[in-house]
Amino acid sequence: SGDIGIDADLDASTSYAGGESHTGTTHSTLNAGTNIETPLKGKIIIEKQTLPDGSPQSFSFTGEIVASLTDGQTSDKVVDPGTYTVTETVPGGWDLISIVCNDGQSGVPSTVSSDTATFKVESNETVTCVFTNRQRGSITIVKDAVPDGEQDFSFSGELGPFSLDNDADGTLPNSTPFNNLVTDTYTVTESEPSGWDLTNISCNDADQGTTVDLSNGEVDIDLDPGQNITCTFTNTQRAHIIIVKDVIGNPDPQDFTFNNNF
Repeated sequence: SGDIGIDADLDASTSYAGGESHTGTTHSTLNAGTNIETPLKGKIIIEKQTLPDGSPQSFSFTGEIVASLTDGQTSDKVVDPGTYTVTETVPGGWDLISIVCNDGQSGVPSTVSSDTATFKVESNETVTCVFTNRQRGSITIVKDAVPDGEQDFSFSGELGPFSLDNDADGTLPNSTPFNNLVTDTYTVTESEPSGWDLTNISCNDADQGTTVDLSNGEVDIDLDPGQNITCTFTNTQRAHIIIVKDVIGNPDPQDFTFNNNF
């Protein structure tokens, strides 16, 4: 019998003596006329993407790949053909909204569920799975009364019912935060008390997606990933004027007529 020669861990396309060529497998020659083909290794890659883009938040992964990644970073591992899992630990204030793997047309496509990607790697295949997370945000509603006073102001909408005032007694706050909110549009409406006018609603929405309907005391807050929006409702109290007629030296009834512009 001839000597045993083994060629291992060869590239995807390798030529052998006599012009023989094999693609996608390693090739081992045991003796003349005897060949054993074993699968080439593959590779798995995880990629992290965040909304908003460029977040410094770090995300931890466990399983076949153990890594900590921020937005745009990747981690990979060379593996034998087979099935492998990688799981993300979702940090507080974030939602894992998708895991997308690029081998959907493969004979054995990878699968995803919840926070885990299941890689199904074939010979000489590279599979990338992208984990995308979206950051939650917050909304703060502030009451500004002119003048400051004990009047209570009631609000309703997607954030639920709540009340604010703008005095110093501490019974009610003059602002309230709503944290850990998912990306969405939130409507907040003020019930205008008698003797007061809602004169302004202002919000610090950087992309100006929030819309204000002052006449109906309403704001539609467009909360994007990771945003912290503050909206201030300003109310001005109405004044009153009292006119008094004082007559001196005339006991007979006399009517006096006044003109006004109110």
